[in-house]
Amino acid sequence: MRAANIFTGLVLALWVWMLWIGIGLMKNMAKYQHAYGYPKAGDIRFWIDGPAAALALLMISFFVFNFVKRSPCILATLASIAIMLFFFYLFDLAVAAAI
Repeated sequence: MRAANIFTGLVLALWVWMLWIGIGLMKNMAKYQHAYGYPKAGDIRFWIDGPAAALALLMISFFVFNFVKRSPCILATLASIAIMLFFFYLFDLAVAAAI
């Protein structure tokens, strides 16, 4: 159970980091972009809502599988899925930056 908790904690830290970056980007975009309608709703969904949703789902599963039913296999599987989604998210960022 300890290894699954450590792995889940690392994945949670990655998503917190992405959420922190997204909030900072939205604040700076609103501060320095002097055009009407920025940041757009799609920007907010991509930079804030996506990482926040992944973070919330991973935290809920962490508490459920630690305190309700101790299941390290399911917790490690969910953390693995979350880290795969993190890499897809980074790939999407790279593609968006290249455009």
